[in-house]
Amino acid sequence: MANCDITSITNPTSTSSFVAGSSVNVTWSDSGPGCNDWNVTQIVLQTNYQSNSWSNVSTLFTGLHRVTSNAKSVTLPSSGLNYGDYYRLKINYEQEEPEQ
Repeated sequence: MANCDITSITNPTSTSSFVAGSSVNVTWSDSGPGCNDWNVTQIVLQTNYQSNSWSNVSTLFTGLHRVTSNAKSVTLPSSGLNYGDYYRLKINYEQEEPEQ
């Protein structure tokens, strides 16, 4: 089983700012050739408003998208986001199941 890591999200950055409902090109770096048979399965927008833990706000993508593409365009929710709140993206990814 090959090991794969998304080592960093390169866009958006910690200083990025967006308007609700806008499209965002999420980009990341991966650990290399071991990621060839891995897929991003979900991109989730999270916030930690008035808490010490992150909670999901909105699922921006669900499906299968190659980790090695290093980018996926998503659309932010058009409502429910608050100016000044802190947000982050969580990317879930997994290895493809071998064909039987």
